[in-house]
Amino acid sequence: MILFIDEYKKFRIFTFIISLALITILTLNDNRLLNRYVKYTAQQIGFTEKTNQKYIFSPLHDSHIRTAFNIFKDNPIIGVGPKLFRIKCKEEKYQKGIMPCNTHPHNFYVQLLAETGIIGFSFLFGTFIYFIFQILNL
Repeated sequence: MILFIDEYKKFRIFTFIISLALITILTLNDNRLLNRYVKYTAQQIGFTEKTNQKYIFSPLHDSHIRTAFNIFKDNPIIGVGPKLFRIKCKEEKYQKGIMPCNTHPHNFYVQLLAETGIIGFSFLFGTFIYFIFQILNL
């Protein structure tokens, strides 16, 4: 709510500047944090190496998401069932990329589509549309 109220504009700017300064100081002063959060992330996304392969996020997360999408394509209406991504991703026909199996695909929307299909996803999407209309006063 603070984001939408004009009275808190100075508070938002102050909080943003302080947060940015603290994150920068902590990250750059600790070599472990710098390696983990900056260099490793850049490496995963592919900024530090030349590759012909295009990834959605990192190669690891990309394989989780593509595997979940393969599960969704096979069961688009009702999905495979809640918490079954970890079981279904072990099947050879769904696997895509490196280490395609995990407890979840690291993306809430893709997981919801794979596990509950269009029917389950429509509840979230309908709620999202409702709030958009409410915000826009349509």
